[in-house]
Formats: sequence, structure tokens, C-alpha cells
Amino acid sequence: MGRWWCNVRSRVADSPYMVRVLVVGLLYYCGARLGLYLSFQPSNIGALWPPNAVLLVALLLQPRRRWWGYLLVALPAELAADLPCGISLHESVLFLMADYVEVLTAALLLGVVVPGPLRFNRLRETMAFVASAVVVAPFVAAFPGALAGGFDVASAEFWPRAHSWFLSDALTHIAVTPFLLLLFGGAEDESGPEGGRTAECAALGVLLIIGCLVLFGRDVSSHGEFHSLFYLPVPMLVWAAVRMGRTYSFGCMCTVALLAVWYAAQGRGPFGHGVQAGCVMDMQVALLLSLTPIAMLASLIAEHHNTARELRDSEEKYRLLVDHAGDMVVKMDRSGQFLYVSPEYCRVYGKSESELLGQAHMPLVHDDDHAQTEAAMGDVLSPPHRCYLEQRSATVRGWQWIAWRYTGIVSDKGSVESIVGVGRNIDSLKAAEGERQSLLRRLGQSEKMEALNLLAGGVAHDLNNILSGIITYPDLLLMDLPEDSNLREPLEAIRNSGFRAAAVVRDMVGLSRRRSAPWIPGNLSRILTEYLGSSEHEGLMARFPEVELVADLDAGILGVSCDPLHLRKAIGNLILNAVETLSPGGRVTVKTENRYIENGLVAYESIPAGEYAVLVVSDSAGEVAAEDLTRIFDPFYTRKVLGWGGTGLGLTVVWNVVHDHGGFIDVTSRVGEGTTFTLYFPGQRMAIPDASEVVSSRDYEGDGEHVLVVDDEPAQRDIAQHLLQRLMYRVDTVDSGMAALKHLQSQPVDLVILDMIMPSGMDGQETYAKLVDLQPGLKVVVASGFATMDTIEEMRRSGVTHYVEKPYTMVSLGRAVYEVLHQIPSGSV
Repeated sequence: MGRWWCNVRSRVADSPYMVRVLVVGLLYYCGARLGLYLSFQPSNIGALWPPNAVLLVALLLQPRRRWWGYLLVALPAELAADLPCGISLHESVLFLMADYVEVLTAALLLGVVVPGPLRFNRLRETMAFVASAVVVAPFVAAFPGALAGGFDVASAEFWPRAHSWFLSDALTHIAVTPFLLLLFGGAEDESGPEGGRTAECAALGVLLIIGCLVLFGRDVSSHGEFHSLFYLPVPMLVWAAVRMGRTYSFGCMCTVALLAVWYAAQGRGPFGHGVQAGCVMDMQVALLLSLTPIAMLASLIAEHHNTARELRDSEEKYRLLVDHAGDMVVKMDRSGQFLYVSPEYCRVYGKSESELLGQAHMPLVHDDDHAQTEAAMGDVLSPPHRCYLEQRSATVRGWQWIAWRYTGIVSDKGSVESIVGVGRNIDSLKAAEGERQSLLRRLGQSEKMEALNLLAGGVAHDLNNILSGIITYPDLLLMDLPEDSNLREPLEAIRNSGFRAAAVVRDMVGLSRRRSAPWIPGNLSRILTEYLGSSEHEGLMARFPEVELVADLDAGILGVSCDPLHLRKAIGNLILNAVETLSPGGRVTVKTENRYIENGLVAYESIPAGEYAVLVVSDSAGEVAAEDLTRIFDPFYTRKVLGWGGTGLGLTVVWNVVHDHGGFIDVTSRVGEGTTFTLYFPGQRMAIPDASEVVSSRDYEGDGEHVLVVDDEPAQRDIAQHLLQRLMYRVDTVDSGMAALKHLQSQPVDLVILDMIMPSGMDGQETYAKLVDLQPGLKVVVASGFATMDTIEEMRRSGVTHYVEKPYTMVSLGRAVYEVLHQIPSGSV
């Protein structure tokens, strides 16, 4: 349809309601004048009545609340057309009433039968229109129409008049109404001629008009009747219906009907001789019989075109959706062979469509996932014919996790004839889930440490006070015993047992407390060398002579900021753990080296990029089970499950020490290779001082300085007093912070050894604040078997520089007192 006509139609549709009513009235008048002109005089038989087509189209295109305007405007238009032709006012009104009955009947029936606008693009719409507007409505109106002409039912002319009315309006609605409805209805003719058919349309139109002029314009008086020739336009109408679309096809039908009636009214053509009512009815029947199938054919062709177009659109949308979707789409038969693979599937798997079609999908699945994949395929074959599956597949980037949703396509017989799968790469989600589990594991580890903190805080203070006597008194007794005394060996055994018990307590305290003092520069290779040369290591190797230890130390290893004592403890725990795990003939390898991680490393822990000083401890023992490996740093876990010796806290202490130093741990265990612990410490390029020389208690003797010991435990006060007196200090002791204040008010001192935890009265922190207020610049050494990191940090900020752990020895206590009195910096705090 031309653009100019679309613009005209759009302007009419957008015009005010009264303007449209006037346009319908004008068209109704023109149609009535045309119908009267085509009437057969003098009997006034209307072979075609176009006004009814105009009025029906107007009603079908408007909502019912606006029908009244079109029905009213038809009255003056009818009178204006009828009265000049000699039709009385009474007859004209009656004729219009009969037309109202017909038009309203057709409009109401079509509103019920056809939902939505009538567009003739489905065969059922055309059949509904024929039944309602071409058959039922003209039949209902034929009787009042014949009566309006003044004919009585009993008269001989009533039935021919009624038949003529029926055929006239039926012909009108099959030939004119569809053409007007498509012309003004606003529905695009999707089945119409495409580009390149304009010449074909013009040629067909010219041939049809010429054929009709020749056929209907001939003078039958000299050539006789030739009714059969009337059907010559039918092939051209079929041509229009098949090739040109609905609007063009109905336009050709309207043209044929108008030309046939035009020439018949003039007494020409196959139905023009004698212009008798019988000849007119023959023409109407012939037109109805030929045009009705053509109308149905045009609608059937349009429906076919619409269905084909919808199928193409659906296929195009499906293809666009599948080809450009981020998900993979496959279709398989019941045996799992590919019937279709989307481009995304080909891209992910690095194969072409021709390589995949007809092949089974199972070879692309990881061997460990074959069983669950086959089970999922079996689930699809039974209701509800759906399943979800996660499997590893051999993609172009290696084994990756793919999530699939499979749906069975069920045939009419109820069996699955094919399977459609939609897949999505979830490898990154799996990695993220692994990272989340790692974070949860680390969080759980931290929570375990916090729980153990409660345990350590509850027992460490009391245990250390008890152990002080077991460790210190044997030291004092041994100093006074001769070398050949029989008591020396039992006393040394008691002292060593105390040391071992104190080590367990220190391990427990180490689980909960983080270091707060500044670190000193250290060297992993040097610390490891010191440990390997210690009596502790020699005693370990004496217990396990069948185990071989191999050390490979890097002399140029990066420095670390550290607490050397704690690092040495962690190294000793790792080597002890490895040695006790091995069977006779096993080997432990200890190695230090520098490593640079460029892009980060995902191992037992996520290790960020950077330079690291690395300690590696490997053993040749068997593989550690995966479930044990995830819990290997849990307190007491390794002892109970794996049967290793020690306190059960060794690896837990290693975990805490490494993370105290800002480091990371990686643990691997493989069959035939054993287990490897790799400790990563942030490396620094710094100068490392020489190792401290071996010292004795005599190096820390005083010069009679006055020391005050503040402790709530009597045994601790006695121990400290004896040790300090041996070191040439004057010592006083008190049992509380309040007593210390009273002592300081009467007698100033040079230094105070202050216990941090005193349950009754003031604690160590509060006592320190009051003592400093009383004697500014007072020197203090903090002593405790258990103190939190926050407490130690607070004391350091207040000016305390030295901290000594209980149970203390003569050397540890003497060094702390000596360094504070002589203002020597310490790395102990």
C-alpha cells in the first residue's frame, strides 16, 4: 500500500470524531448514488448496494459506544440519495431501517465470533465473515426489505424481491466490504507484493480490466448468450489471490463485481439481455459462487504466508538467541549423540560443528564424572524429564566445571525423543567457592585460637606460678651442692621436668597472645643453624638415630623482621613433627631460599605477590589424607589422629608464629613424595647483626641496687628475692599494688618488678600508673605468666620497655633487670 494512502488513512483516523462521522456520511451518500445508478430500471432492482458496505466497515472499525453517530448520519445521506430518484420518504426510511437490521446483525455477530479487529489474515476470519455478513445478515434483512418495497407476503412478487435483496447485499459484502475494510482498517498486508512485483501487479490489473471490458461490454443482442464466458476472470482472480495479497485480491474482486453490474445495468454483457429479474439473480449467484472461494483462497494464502513468516521470525529469533547467547546449547538423541551444537559450545570446546554432530558427548566428560552424568541422562528419560548436573569437561582451556540443565523433548506418545541441554561455565564460581571455603577454614582456625585463648588465659597464670618453684629452687640448690652430690641428678631431673612443663604452657600462651614489641632483623639460615647446633636438636636426633636430616641453607637469604626465639621455636616444632612422623630409614630435608612470587599463588593459603625468605621442611613419610591435611594445624588434632608425639600444640604454634610475622604457609602431601611444609616470610634487604654470645648469670650481677618485687603469690616473691639476692641486689617484696605504694612512700627504690595479674585489689597496669605518679621516672620490669597483646602494648606505650615471662630463670630475670637499670634496649618486649 502506497505511503501516500497510509498518510491519508492516518490523518482520517487521527481526526476528530465528528469529522469521521461526516466522512462516513459522504461515502454513504456516494455509495447510495452508485447503487441507485446500478439499479435496473424500471423495476428498480438493486443488484449491488455499496452503502451497506460503508456503514458496516465504519461500525467494525469503531467501538460500540460510537456507533450511534454513524447510524444517524446514514439517514440524511440515504434521503439525499433516494428522494431525487423518485423514491418516497416513507419507502426511503423503511429501506434504511432494513439496512440497519442487516448491518447491526453482521457487526454484532462478528464481534462475538471474531475477537479483535477483522483482518482476513486467517481462513476462520473469512469464513466467519461469510457466515455472518454474507449469509445470515442479508437473509435476516431480506424480509423487512421486501416488505419496505410495499409487497405483501402473499403477493407473487414478494419472494423474488426478497431473493433479490438477499443476493444484492450478499454480493455487496463479499465484493465491497472486505476491500473497504482492508483499505481503511489500518492493518498492513504482510502477504502483499514484495519489491519487484509492482510490474506484475500492474500487468495483472491491466489484463483483468481489459478482459472484463471485453467480456461484459459486448452486445449480447447480436452475439447471443455466453454465460460460461463470465468465468474467464476467475484465473486472474486466483493469480491475484496467490501472488498479490489480500488488499489487491479483494480490490480485483470488487472491480469485477462493479464492471459486471455496471454493464448488466446497461443491458450489455452475458447477463444484460432483457434486464429481467431472473438474469440479475443469475449474475448475482454467479458472482457469489466465483468471488466467495476467491476470498477464502486469498485468506488461506495470507494465513500460509503469516504462518511461514512467523516461523521464519521464530527461527530467526531462536537462532539469534542461541547463536549470541552466553550459554551453551546442545540437542542430543536418547543415546547422547549431538544433533545440534550452538556456536558458543563450539567456541568453549574448540571444535567445529561438523566435528561434533553425530558424536557422543561422553568422551568430553571427565572420567570421575561419567557415573553421575549417565545417571542424569537416565533421569531425563523419566518424568519430569529435567535434571541439573555439574561436571568437568575437556574444554579448549583444559578441564573446567560446566553446569548443565537438561530437558527431555517428549513426543505425542509420551516418550523422550531428544534431549536439550543448556550449559554455563562455572569454573570461576567453583574457584570462588573454593576461596570462600578457604576463608571459612581460616576463620574457623581463628575462632579455634580464640577459644583456646580462654583456656590458656585461665590456666597459664596459675601453672606458671606453680612451675616457678619447680624450676627455680632446683637451680638454687644446685648452686650450693658439690659436684659429686647424690642429690644433683634428682634435682636436675626435677628442673628439666619443670622446663618441659613450662614449654607446654608457653605453647598454650603462644596460641592466644601476639607479640607487641618491635622485631629485630633476623636471618632464617642463621636461626636454623643455631637450632641444628643446639642440645635440643642433638637430643632429638639421639632419640631417632635411624632418621637422616639433610640441610640446604642459602647464605644469601633475605632478612626478616622477627623474634628469633619464636622463629627458632617454630623451626624446632616443624623438624620435630617431621622426625616423629618418619619410620626408620626416613629422611628429613630442611632448606632455605629466596622466592619471588609475581602474580600471587593459590596454595594451602592465598599468597600475595612479593619477595619472600622461604623455609622448606620435607619428610619422606607417606601421604597425609586430605581431610587430615585441612585440620593439621588444629590444637591437639595431629596427636590424636595421626599419632605424632609432642605436646599436640607444635603445628598450632607454627601457624601462629608464621602469621605473627606476616607470613604464609603452604602444605602439600603426595604419595611417594611425603609431606612438605613451606613457610613464606616477607623478605627485606637489611643488615643482620652477629648472633649473641653465650652469657651466664654473672654477666648481669648488680651493684647493690634496691629492687621491689610486687607479686600476689608468696612462692613467686620468695623465688624472685632469692634470685636477685644472688645477683647482688637489695630486695624487698610486697603482695599487692597498695602495699607497693605504701612502701614507695616511705622508701624509694631503683626498680620495681611488677606482676601483671593480681586478682585482688589493683592489677599491674593500674599499679604501674600510680607508682609512676608517686615516683616519676621509676624503672619497671613487667613479669607475668600470661598477658594479652593489648595489655603489653598499652604498657609499652606508657614507658615500660622490658617484659619477662614466668617462670623466669636467673639469667632471664637478671638480664631484664640489668638492661633496665643500665638503659640497654631490649628485643624482648
